[in-house]
Amino acid sequence: MTFKRGNEKVDRLQVQPLGERRDLDVLPDASTDRIDDRRRNRRTANRTIDAHLPDATEQTTEPGPSPAGPALNGEPRPDHVTSRTSRPEQGARTCGYDRRMCALLAVTASGAGEPLVMLHGLATDSRIWSTVVPRLARRRRVITVDVPGFGASAAVDEDFRLEAVAQRIARGLAAQGVSGPYDLVGHSLGGGIALTLADLHPRLVRRLVLVAPAGLQPLPASLSSLLAATVNALLAVRREAAPLADRPWGRRLLLLGAAADGASLPPELARRLVVASATARRTAPAIQTITASDLRPLVERLRAPLGVIWGQGDRALPLKQLTSIRELAPDALVVELRDAGHVPMVERPAAFVDALEGLLDELPTSPRQTRRGLLNNDTIPSAHRSTVL
Repeated sequence: MTFKRGNEKVDRLQVQPLGERRDLDVLPDASTDRIDDRRRNRRTANRTIDAHLPDATEQTTEPGPSPAGPALNGEPRPDHVTSRTSRPEQGARTCGYDRRMCALLAVTASGAGEPLVMLHGLATDSRIWSTVVPRLARRRRVITVDVPGFGASAAVDEDFRLEAVAQRIARGLAAQGVSGPYDLVGHSLGGGIALTLADLHPRLVRRLVLVAPAGLQPLPASLSSLLAATVNALLAVRREAAPLADRPWGRRLLLLGAAADGASLPPELARRLVVASATARRTAPAIQTITASDLRPLVERLRAPLGVIWGQGDRALPLKQLTSIRELAPDALVVELRDAGHVPMVERPAAFVDALEGLLDELPTSPRQTRRGLLNNDTIPSAHRSTVL
């Protein structure tokens, strides 16, 4: 595999709290004509977004404000923030379509170039990517998203329906000027959401990279319900035990299901990973949905060229689940990372960046054939191709 590097500068980010936004339908002391004009403009804006998102509908419920959480970089995170690149000449766009949709989805953009959208997994938020964004942003415009119901993004519904979540992300990105096609990366739960988004809107996703994706091996409904009923209590206990991160054995214990060897991580980083679950307000319904889902049909009919990254020491979603992807998408490019578990972007950030950039450099941009088409043609380029880093 050939890996390339660039020298693009990383843009500074602007943070705009939700409290400073004004709803388009609530304008104190405005005349009736002005209100009607605003409503007409909003309907026009929504039609503009829908033009980018064919065959898409969304039903949403709006929860209360999300709690602020500690940032992985050590800085506090404000409620409901959206961040974007600050230089219009480099492709940044203020929220010109639908201000309400921008407020519902929190994103952070860095760098310039082709858009790369990244979706995080369970019990965390977009800050999980903070160890790899600076390097990735040298070549691309990196857009990290707080999945709805996590971090600073508002929840979509109580049940965490994958289609509704994917739709909110697509509409929220379009409202902030990221209308596609873009490269899409999804980790764990985010992998299942990314697959769903690519299935709903194939024209939006140029290339798809899944990082230890969930949803390929459904559990019995009773077990999914049990996980949902206990996960928040378990995460709360783990947060209370965060001071144990100061000791190697404590880091191993706290990150048993996340890292291949928690002791290898710096104490401060391990502590941040543990307390990040405080902002994950929809962990219970999300884990019930994703563990009961069977997304293998979506892999089989996927049109975007597919890459996969998996830690060889992953205990949360073992590497053996790669078998499903190799059977359903035999042309997928796979990178296995040594000495990495379920969070390779944190455990081995340099190797993760090499793997991701290598996949994006090598994957084509034209739509792939489905598994049936590949088998009918009896030509499977790069079949079961795998690289170990």
